[in-house]
Amino acid sequence: MAIDYRPLGKSYLDSSEWPALMEKFEGWVGVPYDDGKQIATIGIGVNLKERGYLALVLQKLGVFAANDAYEADRRQANNLPPETIAEKNTRYNTVINDFMAVINSKTLSRTTQKPGESASEIALQIALNVKLKKPEYLGPYSTKTFFLTEIEAYDVKSAIVLGFTIGPITDREPEGSDRNIQQGTKR
Repeated sequence: MAIDYRPLGKSYLDSSEWPALMEKFEGWVGVPYDDGKQIATIGIGVNLKERGYLALVLQKLGVFAANDAYEADRRQANNLPPETIAEKNTRYNTVINDFMAVINSKTLSRTTQKPGESASEIALQIALNVKLKKPEYLGPYSTKTFFLTEIEAYDVKSAIVLGFTIGPITDREPEGSDRNIQQGTKR
């Protein structure tokens, strides 16, 4: 018997209930932290080494919106044609890969410190903040850091549970049709 995964609909899960339940088990930490298994995690147990989850966090932080504006300005300044879907796909994957490289470059460990307070976790936080300050992301004048408020963390966890899609195309179906970054179902 095959298992067909489909995200639960809101009739089965109120988006305010699930994150609250998960927070009881996971807790909420606004900054990247070691989950106890040396996996970079943020919010309510969101694994930052999962591409889709990292993309969702980057979206919540405004990275994709800022990168879209940066690319539009760059194209206009250089008299370039509008961006194609394939180019946007490549650009979004580059953004994800850029942040994933930072996450993968840091080995996390925590002994007696609270989550987010060990030297390795602070080093990861600093490196991600530096990355956010790049002009093509949030820019050098942004005051935003790689931090999720409790409400943002709830939103991210709810999106993971209920299913999500993040902006343009990120990979191809075998038959050649496009697919968005999403959790749960294909479009």
